[in-house]
Amino acid sequence: MIKKYIGEHTCSQPSLNSNHRKATTYFVCNVILPIVTKKLDMTPGYIIDYIEVRYHITISYSKAWNARTKTLTKIFEDWESSYETLPQYLEALKSSNLGTITATYLDHMSYRMVRFRRVFWAFGLSIEGFSYCHPILSIDGTYLYRKYKECLLIVTKVDADGGLYPLAFAVVEGETESSYRWFISRIYELILTVH
Repeated sequence: MIKKYIGEHTCSQPSLNSNHRKATTYFVCNVILPIVTKKLDMTPGYIIDYIEVRYHITISYSKAWNARTKTLTKIFEDWESSYETLPQYLEALKSSNLGTITATYLDHMSYRMVRFRRVFWAFGLSIEGFSYCHPILSIDGTYLYRKYKECLLIVTKVDADGGLYPLAFAVVEGETESSYRWFISRIYELILTVH
């Protein structure tokens, strides 16, 4: 019986396939949790390579994506919880950034059920510098590609150096006439407050 071997180990560990029963998304999630906590932009490709090198297991892109999503949920909680804490976040934003203006638009479905529709915010320092920019506003929107397909709207001006100066932001349910009207009315109210 050999109890101790001194020398280089030359046996190669064969790579396992993606159907390995122990390579579940929960397993991958627990493996990458400490890394994702420090590196939030970890890609599924990086996760695939990491699991391959560390455990000699090949996982699919979708398994890496699902594990990353589960890991982010463990760190930040789920989407619904984020929406529930939005009012507290907006209050913290206003108290730590003097002059910040926020607004929300919610659908009250019933006594206990409220559905998020829109949120608007403008940082106090952006409002302060607003009057030093050229008098032309530019409004644009882009879709957010996650579980919920909202749209991010932004209004900018051109500053004295010719750069874009962000004034206000909103997350709305989509690029609809109703959401743009709501956003523009918030901007109009904001402009009236600028001296």
